Amino acid sequence: MMISDAFFIEEVYTSSSLKNTSIYYLVDYFDDEIARKILIEEGLSKEDVEYVVNMAGGVPWIMAEVTSNGDPKEKVRMLYKQTSSKVFEAIRGREDLKKLLKRALNGENLYYEERDI
Repeated sequence: MMISDAFFIEEVYTSSSLKNTSIYYLVDYFDDEIARKILIEEGLSKEDVEYVVNMAGGVPWIMAEVTSNGDPKEKVRMLYKQTSSKVFEAIRGREDLKKLLKRALNGENLYYEERDI
């Protein structure tokens, strides 16, 4: 599910009679253990499962994409390129954000104050 889809669903839920007739659960990220179980149930090899979980975690829309036809590793690499280029485009001109993002992507820990930026 795309983020915009989640916002749309939440808006429909909160501003309609659904609020009184149903329960809405926001699922935006599975922990690694659940992600592994889902990916194995979807037929990925243990090697592919570890790659997907290590690179993308348990993001549902990524998991859905990599379990469709094709090489899961290649799909993760493609999604990573697409997403990172969109993020860098969105923060164009913000050199402070670019430096922090590059550090985070390289596995560096960010200071608490930096996370707020």
